[in-house]
Amino acid sequence: MSATSLDTGSTPVVASPWHQVLAKAPKALLHDHLDGGLRARTARLERDLPPRKAIETFISEILALSRLDRRGCLMVNSMLEAAGSDGDIGTVLREGLAELERFFSRCLKAGQRDGSIAGDGAPADIARLLVAAVMGLRILARARASPALLEGATRQALALLGARGPAGIGRRAP
Repeated sequence: MSATSLDTGSTPVVASPWHQVLAKAPKALLHDHLDGGLRARTARLERDLPPRKAIETFISEILALSRLDRRGCLMVNSMLEAAGSDGDIGTVLREGLAELERFFSRCLKAGQRDGSIAGDGAPADIARLLVAAVMGLRILARARASPALLEGATRQALALLGARGPAGIGRRAP
């Protein structure tokens, strides 16, 4: 591997396979990935499910993906490798994170309105914490964390939604 001067500091950054992939068509590659992954998933879930279930399903799908593919995802791997050192890549990645945060925020607000999500938390703050949890799950999967760690983190992320509402509103059968 060769050293490159991708950052502005005096220490050279070692080029990784992700830098090589992203150097070919960073914005187009990441936009395609976001279109086929994040954007398609959030659009499907918001369209087809009630708000709480949309969040639960999104996080459950991320957990399932994390179990199947321990390499992480392009968005997360790009953040780890290049987000702080490349303007175009960083911009696209920040857009993706903002889209995920808006999805969670919309679902949280709608769920608070319909009673399926506890109304005592600030939707914007919970949305940001859910983004951090999702990114953390993908990073932990890449580090080959144990299933118990991934599942425990997922349970606690979903606990942010609060107690389930009255019978018939987001409540699981006993």
